[in-house]
Amino acid sequence: MKESTGHVDEVNGDDGTAGLNDHLKKNWCAEIAAYKIIVTGGHDEAWLALMRMGRPLWWSTITTQDGLTESRATEVLNLAANKLMLGVPPDVDTYNEATMFGVASMLCRLGVRIHPKSMLASRAAADLMAILAYVNYEKDAYISSYASDPVLALGAIKVWYELADGLAKYILPEFKKLLLGGDIDQGDAGGMTACVLLLLAMDKCAMKGKPFSEIVMKYEFVPVLDFLKVVEGEEIKIFCKGMVRANDEKIAFITWRSRWKDWYMGFTHFVQLQLERNEDTLWYLLGRRAAGIFPRNQNGADLLIPIFWRTPRVAVADDSEMKTNSKEGMTEEIVSLMLVKVETRSTNEFEMAKSVLSQLCSRFVFGEQDNKPRRTH
Repeated sequence: MKESTGHVDEVNGDDGTAGLNDHLKKNWCAEIAAYKIIVTGGHDEAWLALMRMGRPLWWSTITTQDGLTESRATEVLNLAANKLMLGVPPDVDTYNEATMFGVASMLCRLGVRIHPKSMLASRAAADLMAILAYVNYEKDAYISSYASDPVLALGAIKVWYELADGLAKYILPEFKKLLLGGDIDQGDAGGMTACVLLLLAMDKCAMKGKPFSEIVMKYEFVPVLDFLKVVEGEEIKIFCKGMVRANDEKIAFITWRSRWKDWYMGFTHFVQLQLERNEDTLWYLLGRRAAGIFPRNQNGADLLIPIFWRTPRVAVADDSEMKTNSKEGMTEEIVSLMLVKVETRSTNEFEMAKSVLSQLCSRFVFGEQDNKPRRTH
């Protein structure tokens, strides 16, 4: 790291682009360092940092005239939820046609794109404060995007669970109606279904077995092991009929899973990945409580879930194996990821093709294959 001397660096290049790029790079590095502090710091500090992301409305709500913050988490979450319901609180009487049955909460959490030709495109941004993410008529480029707002995503969670049957009775049927009507550029239906299931699993971990009415949803990070147990289903066998050496594989799997006991995760919504896929992007996603959706038609994984690890050891994660070296008195934060591949399979298939599984390797998604640069779309 170069020591700062307090002097302005000389701009290289006649057009000044080199100096501008250096300035942008420094700003990006500072931003990522801030996200890293948010992730590895205290819960209260992280909550206040989330309030500063997205719309200025959230921060102004919890700030007094003297600039001092107050404990107004519930008030902010109520405000965010109301914005997704045309300004009214989620209630049995407000899940109606005027509020589109709370479907904006689904758009917010899934980060889906809306067709400009749809009447929903203007309503979602102007009336329901859902994500402002349009695609052009050829469906191959963004017009504009404002997709990551952690506080609004927390408000969307309230819309989902304020009523015990709100999601199943009102939101999902309306969302299905929009999909069948072609109002949403949904891409692969299987991928969208996977996102919903992963969000439900993450919500269950965050609630820690308590009813939604008894908690303030600040969405603190939870152990990766807790998430894996929810996804697997503790009452369901982890092997299917037809798989060989089921008992041996189960023991090996439990042993492998135990290695992730010091890892944590947490996401409230999905965003379309447009950033460079590296360690900085993972800290960015963690800091904003987000998971990522890869561009369409890309070989390999479809979804990315960031995770992190902090303990008084130095660790390096390499695919499913982790190597650790003890260093007394040193704490190191490590960031890694889960890659999710969504495949449509018939009910009589019990094993995913080996070629598909190999594409989940991080080297395949992020690196080069056969010494040739891999093209991404």
